[in-house]
Amino acid sequence: QSPLIENTERLINVFGNKNASLTPALGGFFDGLRALSVDASSEVLRTQVINDGQTLAARFNGLASQLDALDLETRQLATDKINAFNALAEQLTSINTNLAKASDVAKQPANLLDGRDQVLRDMAQITRISVSETLNGTVSVGIGPNITNATVVDGLNAIPIGISYLYTIPKTDALPLGHA
Repeated sequence: QSPLIENTERLINVFGNKNASLTPALGGFFDGLRALSVDASSEVLRTQVINDGQTLAARFNGLASQLDALDLETRQLATDKINAFNALAEQLTSINTNLAKASDVAKQPANLLDGRDQVLRDMAQITRISVSETLNGTVSVGIGPNITNATVVDGLNAIPIGISYLYTIPKTDALPLGHA
């Protein structure tokens, strides 16, 4: 959750920055329009409204650039986390393959079980997971509190997760299973 909190703070800072705030620029623009409506023939007021409009446009463009950069960084972070999670899922299926060679968890090498547990801890650092263990120590892993909702490791098979950015209004993101 740390990246979520950091990005939320950055978003608040983008809109809270007095130099980039829209409120003074909007106020100045509409005040200038109001003054121009009283004296429409004034070249000075016309020039001021144009300048205020350019300032307002620059603020909008600046905010848009900052939001685009935050969006790009957030997408990259999500992609990196998904790639790391998928690599861990593949690593876990390899461990499960070795664990499947014995019929009882008590007969498993300790280093193999330790490796499995470390991979599970690493997966849990990325997202909330649920785990189901068989008698021989192989595990299945799901995302979330219930393993049946979104299984990503089913014994010897990894089901990669991916991210798709749906360009609709408003923008919506999806995390489909089975797509790398």
